[in-house]
Amino acid sequence: TTIFKKIKFTFVQNKSIYLMLFGKINIPAHIRFLFLVYLWEMLFFALLRIILLVTNFSAWTKDEYVLLAISFFYGFRFDTCVSCYILSLPFLILSLGFILSSFRKICFYLSYYLILTLSCIAFFICWADIPYFNHFSARITTTSLFWISSPLFVIKMILGTFSYWIYLLLFIVMCILF
Repeated sequence: TTIFKKIKFTFVQNKSIYLMLFGKINIPAHIRFLFLVYLWEMLFFALLRIILLVTNFSAWTKDEYVLLAISFFYGFRFDTCVSCYILSLPFLILSLGFILSSFRKICFYLSYYLILTLSCIAFFICWADIPYFNHFSARITTTSLFWISSPLFVIKMILGTFSYWIYLLLFIVMCILF
């Protein structure tokens, strides 16, 4: 009977460890929502990096595949940083709504539209970076963002070049899908 007690104790001990590791974990809904938004942002940012690579594939040689993999890794890290900056204020707002249940709906809608606005701005910069890189062989930096002070000139430049329309259309589709 002592053998059976040892086996039963081992089974109960392993079962509690199993439940602790793989049991149902109660994660608040706003954390799950923000994690799903993060995954969607990473998917869209990766898609934009692949489109940038495909539009400039002729510039790569066969010897640079390791460099390409490293640059995608650094790009993932940068995109994660941007996504976390975008999601930090909505996290605080949603956490406040989680604590104060009477404001939960207002906090959700405020966070939702804040995420949508900031993510679409980030997607616009990434979409604008593709033709910019094709033309100047350089990425968009803060110096190129100084053109925002004259938005009419930028709009005329974008709408005046037909090849940029496809990027603008794809940006609009991406924001609708997001």
